[in-house]
Amino acid sequence: MTTDNRESQQFSSGGNTDENNDFGMWGGALPVEWLSIKGRWIPSGVELKWATGSEDNNSHFVIERTHDGAHWEVIGEQDGAGFSSSISRYQFIDENPYADVNYYRVKQVDYDGQFDYSDVVMVHSNLAQEQFEITVFPNPAKNNVTVEWNKGERNSSIIIMDINGKVIQQEDIINGYSHSIDLSNIDSGVYFIQLVGSQETKTERLVVKH
Repeated sequence: MTTDNRESQQFSSGGNTDENNDFGMWGGALPVEWLSIKGRWIPSGVELKWATGSEDNNSHFVIERTHDGAHWEVIGEQDGAGFSSSISRYQFIDENPYADVNYYRVKQVDYDGQFDYSDVVMVHSNLAQEQFEITVFPNPAKNNVTVEWNKGERNSSIIIMDINGKVIQQEDIINGYSHSIDLSNIDSGVYFIQLVGSQETKTERLVVKH
């Protein structure tokens, strides 16, 4: 549409005013398009690799680790691409991982301080897998989830925590190697499910989808 007459007007969106009449858009775009995050055990520690499809105003990444699913610690940083419309790949090696199981996530930080998180990735050592295992199924789970473990801890507790370590549900088990948990009162999302025994503790990632 064209016109010989010129008029002026102001438009606002999200508290911003467009005085240039260019009908600009504010917000909605994600600062980072996460493509993947993977971890594996290597001779020098745990290798993390992640990739982004695009980046907008991305200052840097903060690598975080937890052993129990509740307390996250910062173990490193990497510069971001800033502004990019192509695939960017990153690598980080944790040279001092826990001997059994480690959970990792990557925090993306904008130049203005806003941030976003990647998915959580779990890395087991081969030794830990041989010594003590728990199985969580189905995963993703809908209304119920079953936890089975291979040895040792007959009297134990099963704890479900949210991504920030808050305990959502806890059940005690006496004289058993398997237990079913009702998830009907738990919202859809990502959680940690932890088996706590007298001598050993094991944590797995649990996805609930109603």
